[in-house]
Amino acid sequence: MRRRFFVIDNTTSGYGGRGLAARVLGLLRASGARVDSCGDAGKDAVRARAVEAVRNGTYDAVVAVGGDGTIRHVASTVAGTDVPLGIIPLGTGNVLAHEIGLGREPKALAAALLSGPAVSIVAPVANGEIFLLMAGAGFDGRVIQALNPSAKASSASSPMPVLCFRP
Repeated sequence: MRRRFFVIDNTTSGYGGRGLAARVLGLLRASGARVDSCGDAGKDAVRARAVEAVRNGTYDAVVAVGGDGTIRHVASTVAGTDVPLGIIPLGTGNVLAHEIGLGREPKALAAALLSGPAVSIVAPVANGEIFLLMAGAGFDGRVIQALNPSAKASSASSPMPVLCFRP
């Protein structure tokens, strides 16, 4: 059973899911687990602290609280180690969480973090960065790169625009 968690929390992820993270982390603490968290200290500072935690063997798991981008960022920290990555899905899309069947029920998420099976995956690398879901190049990459963050945030309450490209 995992008892020591290092939590990387992207407090700007998603749309109104902060209560879910608080409930899951509360359940972990209520079970007697140690839960240390690192919030929005900046990507490099968070990565450095997580790498140190993984290297020192201080934690049984590193938990990403956020969306697909946060999960990918945290996964790059634990990749190549024996430290499992846990997920509390709070993003707008939560594509990875959906694909692996991870729901949003606090007790089930806490139970999975405490004693769920760890599954090894192969994370491909492109341009020195791992990816977990998909990779794109050319037009789609430029669209995502140019996407205004406020447009992404508003997509949680309205249908995401569909881009069509016809040669």
